[in-house]
Amino acid sequence: MHAIPDEVRLLNPAGQPIARGPARSLPDGDVGLCGTPQGLTGAELALPEAELQRFRGGQWPPGYRLEMRVGGLWRPASPRYAGCEAAE
Repeated sequence: MHAIPDEVRLLNPAGQPIARGPARSLPDGDVGLCGTPQGLTGAELALPEAELQRFRGGQWPPGYRLEMRVGGLWRPASPRYAGCEAAE
């Protein structure tokens, strides 16, 4: 059974993917199943310019959601503040 995400995508309120990118483990010092680091998963997603303004100001826009692909299935994901601002 695969438990490690390999891709993350951002969906708009209509449920359409607008950005996607490879997932990467963000180790927290612990080692999980199969010797892999456990903890948070990160991804860098390039937002289309038309969507970028909605993500400014520190608030997650209503209706947008993240999903991560685990074992070939898309599952809901929860965003966490990364402590930095987006690069343009």
